[in-house]
Amino acid sequence: MADFGLRVRNSDLITQIDSTFRNLSFWTKGVAVANQATGFPSWRSVTFTVPYASASAFAWRADFPSFLVSSVISGATMQVTFLSYIVGGSAATIWWYVFAPPGVTGLPAGQNYGLRVKDANGGVSFDSRNQYMRYLAALSGVDTNIPTTQDNAPPEFLNYQMPIGSVPAVLQGNLCTNIAEVPTGISNPDYMFFWDASCVRQVGSTVNVARCVRVQGPYQTPINPPQMRRQPWSYTVIDVAGL
Repeated sequence: MADFGLRVRNSDLITQIDSTFRNLSFWTKGVAVANQATGFPSWRSVTFTVPYASASAFAWRADFPSFLVSSVISGATMQVTFLSYIVGGSAATIWWYVFAPPGVTGLPAGQNYGLRVKDANGGVSFDSRNQYMRYLAALSGVDTNIPTTQDNAPPEFLNYQMPIGSVPAVLQGNLCTNIAEVPTGISNPDYMFFWDASCVRQVGSTVNVARCVRVQGPYQTPINPPQMRRQPWSYTVIDVAGL
């Protein structure tokens, strides 16, 4: 055993809980709606602020294909921006969840009894009253694994079935992205701008991954965007049922 606390082992004699236990527990959650115009009819955006602490984690699920564009940390908060591909609707709903170490989340309201394990310095390693992050799967691949959705068309999905009864949410890892400007014509060339990114939605206990496209043009003066192809994509899937 490490130093002080309770040791719990599973049937394989692997220690699950002792004073060195590390996991993230549920801290807070919220709902955001991506309904801000982006200049592209199939896309909407939303920016909102969530609590942030060292070692905290941000997870989300959405009813339309969406992805986390940016996150900016400022003190005890983090500002996040999402883009959502809303063909077939007018806005996307994004349910978000923040997890953090037990020392940050504190005691769940209304729960007075439980088991707490501390380390030698008196820090809380485990508190049974917290709801800890429940891992479901690690998804990954490259851009060519995902069907490409045509601009303004219904999305094409790569589907992953999670356990029945689960409510999957994702922690976004690598985001596959492609950016290109393509000349068209011969004597008086025009240009087209193509951009796509990996997006996720959740329907029931299924995680759907898509590559959704944004197209601009034709136009005569090139904008010379940086040509980029980031191939790998990855998501960690957790179960947020009951949160």
